[in-house]
Amino acid sequence: MMNLDRLRHRRVRPDIERTAQVLLDRLGNGAFDHAARQVAILHLADRESSADEWRRIAQEIERLTGASH
Repeated sequence: MMNLDRLRHRRVRPDIERTAQVLLDRLGNGAFDHAARQVAILHLADRESSADEWRRIAQEIERLTGASH
């Protein structure tokens, strides 16, 4: 049985979901790798709030594809 409480508390921002979907449409299986590269680049540039956004996008890609990396 599905854990409905967990689903109710999980709210994805529309812009995160939209970005993840666009990346999947354009890059297919490479979408997650692209998001992961963005996280790494922004982390190295000490831009943690932007890196956090890309982490959320990567997580949303995983959710949409059902794959974990």
